Amino acid sequence: MTRLETILEQTKALSPTEREQLLRHLSTQSCGQGPDDETAVGTRGLAAWTESTRGDDWSMFYPDGLHNGGRPRS
Repeated sequence: MTRLETILEQTKALSPTEREQLLRHLSTQSCGQGPDDETAVGTRGLAAWTESTRGDDWSMFYPDGLHNGGRPRS
């Protein structure tokens, strides 16, 4: 634990910008995700959601003017 305490003591000498950079770097290392990974995860999630809702009837959520190609519901 003394090693960690030493490291934490050394971080007190860092500027706020350097601390933020350190935090980002440690987060990336521990989580294994960077901005590119987050984009890929979001893209896969959107693709999966789109595929899972394919064929669903969403017309009840459309404004009346958009039903049936713009014709009001009867």
